[in-house]
Amino acid sequence: MVEFTKRCREVIGDVRWSIVDVLPEEEKDRCIALSNEHNIPLRIRKYSNN
Repeated sequence: MVEFTKRCREVIGDVRWSIVDVLPEEEKDRCIALSNEHNIPLRIRKYSNN
């Protein structure tokens, strides 16, 4: 997924990751760490079951 995102950035430019806030804390922390490590913006969305 990291390599795919990097390749997309070369073509699209503005690429970001998105997760939902219901993930376990350790998974959210890992996503945040990966985002920071690879300089890829991360959006944490509020879960809605509409």
